[in-house]
Parts: sequence; structure tokens; C-alpha cells
Amino acid sequence: MSFASARFEPDTPPYDRAALAALLDAAPHAFADPHGADTWHLSANQRLAARARAARVADPTRFPPGVLVRLRDEGVLIDQQGGAADLARGREIVEWLLARGRWQVVTEYGARGWVTDVAQLYPDPLPDPATLTDDPLG
Repeated sequence: MSFASARFEPDTPPYDRAALAALLDAAPHAFADPHGADTWHLSANQRLAARARAARVADPTRFPPGVLVRLRDEGVLIDQQGGAADLARGREIVEWLLARGRWQVVTEYGARGWVTDVAQLYPDPLPDPATLTDDPLG
């Protein structure tokens, strides 16, 4: 991973905030923050998302590990703290963004400029999201 926190600003605002919110709402491995607006938490799979949601409800002062996606008028904020499977979910969102236009990116390391390829932000291999299913035994 080449960032823990990144701000994505679209080349031609406004971005389709409603479409991204709908994508996040439909993802079984994501949940909308019960304590705030326009923020979603992503986990590797649905079972882990349910656990993360329960932890967030129990302690509204902190987020469990995973990926946070915050929708703002000026762009999208992505904060990542988790394992490779969680990061694969973050990468999915970045791929979705890049498929819809150019984005200028600023990370905790400074301006990254116009990002055109997801590999600029995720240079290391990550699990295929299609393989991140719930464990039927667990």
C-alpha cells in the first residue's frame, strides 16, 4: 500500500456522489456509519463487516480496522487501516473512481498529481475481491 489516507478530487466536478453512495450501500461488505453522514466502512467480507459495525455501534469514538470512504462535495476521502483483504476493497473503490474520470490525489505523503492507474496507489499485489467470500465454517 502506498497510502493510509488519500483525498481524491475530480478533474471535472461534481462527481457522481449519488452513484458512489449507491455502490457502497449495495456492497454486502460495507456499512454506512451509524454515527455520521456520508461515511462508509468496508471490510474484507460480509461477516467481518457485521462485526465491525457492531464494534462501531458499541464504541462510537473509534472505527474498527478496515477502509473508510467519506463522500464530500469536493471529492472522496479514503482512509485505510487493515489487512490486505481490506485494502483490496479500498482498491475496488479507487478502480471505480478512475473508471469514471481523472482524479487528483493527495496522500499523507503529499500531492500525487493526476492518478490514471490504480497501480500508482496500490503497487503491491492484493487478493482478488471475488475470492473474499464469507467462510461458511466460521
